[in-house]
Amino acid sequence: MVTHFRYLLAYRLGFCGRFERINWAHVERLVFVCMGNICRSPYAEAVATGRRMGAVSAGLVAQAGARANPDAIRNADQRGIDLSGHIAKHIDDLKIGPEDLLVAMEPWQARRLRRMERVRSSMAQITLLGIWDSPGNPYIADPFGCGDAYFQTCYSRIDSSIARILQQIGE
Repeated sequence: MVTHFRYLLAYRLGFCGRFERINWAHVERLVFVCMGNICRSPYAEAVATGRRMGAVSAGLVAQAGARANPDAIRNADQRGIDLSGHIAKHIDDLKIGPEDLLVAMEPWQARRLRRMERVRSSMAQITLLGIWDSPGNPYIADPFGCGDAYFQTCYSRIDSSIARILQQIGE
């Protein structure tokens, strides 16, 4: 809870502004990034691709080849999203280009992406998924181990944030 409020305060004080300045005309693919690529980012990828947007997901510390978390699969299924075939990918295994919008779940993840040389040299843009929610909040906490109620809250925030991003892109 402390982390949540710390990031919310930083956002309201304008410290996340750089993640709101997106050149939407250059976005062709959404690259959702979280920790392990087993809960949040696979769900976001599935939602975006279901809305006919190019999307992929990866984790900063993902164990390549891992399956989606069983709780994530069950909760996504309740929302009509199938994660049963998801295979985790590490961010280093993705080709990233200037048409990509890297969409992190937490501010520290976005900062780590900004420090990665391969991301900087790709000219890809970076944002935080939660700032596109209403109300905006830069931190979408990992639902791993938090129970079904938080999974559903997390997935609702992801749904509404993606809807707003797709409006910005014009999809």
